[in-house]
Amino acid sequence: MTLADSLKAPQRRINAHRGLVIDVPRWVEAHEYHRIQLARHGMAMHSSGIISGLEVMECDPPAGAVLVYPGAALDQEGRLIVVAEPHRLDLPFNAGGLAHIALQYREVSDSPIRRSGEDQDLPLYTLEVFSISGGKKPPTGPYLELARVQVSGAESVISDANDWRTPTADEIDLRFREQAGHWPTQDVKVGIASIETGSETSIGHLLGTMELIRTVNSEARFRARFAGAFDLSAGVEGCDLLIMAGRDAFSLNAAGQENLAAYLAAGGILFGESCRAGESESREAEAFGQSFQALAEALGIEMIPVDRGHPLLSAHHMFSGAPYGVGGEHSVSAGAGMIYSQGDYGCLWNGGLPGSAATRETIRSAVECGMNLLAYAAQVSYEHSLKTPSP
Repeated sequence: MTLADSLKAPQRRINAHRGLVIDVPRWVEAHEYHRIQLARHGMAMHSSGIISGLEVMECDPPAGAVLVYPGAALDQEGRLIVVAEPHRLDLPFNAGGLAHIALQYREVSDSPIRRSGEDQDLPLYTLEVFSISGGKKPPTGPYLELARVQVSGAESVISDANDWRTPTADEIDLRFREQAGHWPTQDVKVGIASIETGSETSIGHLLGTMELIRTVNSEARFRARFAGAFDLSAGVEGCDLLIMAGRDAFSLNAAGQENLAAYLAAGGILFGESCRAGESESREAEAFGQSFQALAEALGIEMIPVDRGHPLLSAHHMFSGAPYGVGGEHSVSAGAGMIYSQGDYGCLWNGGLPGSAATRETIRSAVECGMNLLAYAAQVSYEHSLKTPSP
């Protein structure tokens, strides 16, 4: 049951009166009313996710398993799930693979009894319980993700991540957990475009993006979700904002350009900027910017300066112009879903360039501008959904 399904028809409540026959169907209907109302409240007033606890951590001593600690959660149908005791979950992947550690609401029959004249037992109670699984595929039906682990093989030892933002193989990945809270006014899914070879930890501005998502979810009235890293040649789905950062010139093949065009046409936002961290200097940063401009031209998109009054500067916080970036004053341009910044905000979201501390004011302004970026992407996605016919 979704919130939309629940609200399609008025809720019917039994009107008690003298002589009313209380049979099994009426008894069930009377009690279902309260269960449905409670679920409607949960879905309408709160976002689904983890309410408290449910931490996923390594075992002591570490093994090919994880420990899920006690806590509470609200699933997508407004049902409360309470885990009262620690739960050990083994991940016996002989050939390795991605384990999805998920929490799911379940109901089981309890206390079977047999009435006179019946040929089978009937349960006296229904227990509202849960299951915690770690399969290679997420479970079917509503579930809450607690963690992921990229298991390398049968002898893997699972451990806590060195850095929660960039977990590696056999480390617990907590980036896809969702916290419950007040119902968000908007929802935005943020992805990272992987345009350079190497591990996920080398993707430009991944660290800053994770920090920005965490800030948004603790301070804003909308909720941000990490959608993962995307190879543009394979397509982009389930992502409202795609961040593309790099330190040198790049090019996309025909498939990548076609997929990106489809993504933009579907209401997605692409945010590009050069990253000055590491060996990059202004020359390399300029080369990346030229590549991004060439990509826009190949897609038939005209990039124009973002000036005062553009919704990007007022989507959440108010700015009269683009705030200072790593190198001070700079320009931001946009057109038809593509945005380009010379400010290297992604590094500022993570505190600035390595070995070069940025001022608190510069970091705060960059983070607030990043929150505007997410809010703008959420609004564009929402408006596009209103114009798109339902399947």
